[in-house]
Amino acid sequence: MSKHPSRFLTFCLCGLASALAMILPATPVQAGVFGSGTDISSFCDTPSPRQTVVYLDDTSIFKGETQWAVSLREKLLSSLMPNEPVTVVQLSPARGSAREIWRACWPDYTAEKRKEISKQFAIFSANLLDVLEDQQKLFLAQLTGAINTMDTTVRPVSDKVTSPDGLMSKSIVRALSSDEARLSRARSFVRVIIFSDMMENSERGQSYASDPGAAGTAAAENQKMNLTNVMVHAYGVGISLEQPGKAPEVAKNFWNAYFRKSNAALSSFGADLGIIAGVPQKIFTYELETSHPIDPKARKGRMVIFADKDGEVIDGMVRLAGYVSAVGGRAECTSDNKCTMSMQMTSNLITVDTKESMELHGSSQALQGTLGEKGVVLTDKDKSAAVWNVSAKAVETN
Repeated sequence: MSKHPSRFLTFCLCGLASALAMILPATPVQAGVFGSGTDISSFCDTPSPRQTVVYLDDTSIFKGETQWAVSLREKLLSSLMPNEPVTVVQLSPARGSAREIWRACWPDYTAEKRKEISKQFAIFSANLLDVLEDQQKLFLAQLTGAINTMDTTVRPVSDKVTSPDGLMSKSIVRALSSDEARLSRARSFVRVIIFSDMMENSERGQSYASDPGAAGTAAAENQKMNLTNVMVHAYGVGISLEQPGKAPEVAKNFWNAYFRKSNAALSSFGADLGIIAGVPQKIFTYELETSHPIDPKARKGRMVIFADKDGEVIDGMVRLAGYVSAVGGRAECTSDNKCTMSMQMTSNLITVDTKESMELHGSSQALQGTLGEKGVVLTDKDKSAAVWNVSAKAVETN
């Protein structure tokens, strides 16, 4: 890819007026040099185990601040799976609504598909792989154009406030709820990226409440969203505040409670985008069952893990008996089918104040291990270790 973006690139493909002051610079492609072979719509014909939905809060974009857009574009392109659907949605908390801007699927082939193509008729296979670079450039141009449509909502920096008390009235909760069907009906794993100050300030709750966890739970109970397969990455937190102080930390408690009550997992939350660069190469899906001497009944759940070729967990979540947590760590199997998973929970699944981790060993089909925190007892009265036995059975996925 060229290191010198063309100054003559227009985004007519995305319906942008050339007079707009772009949030992002033009992508490094030549204007109008996409032939018929660069059509990318066919990549949506092949199902992907994950999709990405990007929400852009139109109340959190300020003139001259563009790093959020650069980070989004760079981290997306470094982490997309072949054929992964990407949807960009304008989130309008002031109106409590959401509007889809653009949708496409990442033009790329799995390693298996590349081998299959290479074995086909030489001219045909060469054409397919040769045009792939142009198809990816087209995807990038369209993505950039979609982000740049938000240029019409840019606010002056003077609109920023000194403290949460001065925030405008807006409901991120209601805006997300208006788009629930996109998330709740998804059959695949959904990676949600939200660029927003995440400062809820509405009749549904306040992210800076004195008891943010209770406020977040109450907001979720009011909306009754069911986001079972959703992993959330929020960034830009506190961007509308001149001096955020502890507001982002308090807001995290609100949103962690909100998403947890909505059955989604909050994976990262902060000023910067916390998704891990890297393309998942392995997907592990297991049914889980736990046991402990104090538990009269086994707890059941499910785990979905996306790991790169080196075993680092890119995305992942564990759901157990009504609780959900994002996970980080490692998950890998050797050539002789010996598997090890060592993962840390971002939210507690069983205990209250411990730092829970999961250690599993076995084959790709069946694993055994533990969940909890070793060296910690449940209570002063009950000296039982805060560690549960876990069995995991692989789930066949299409």
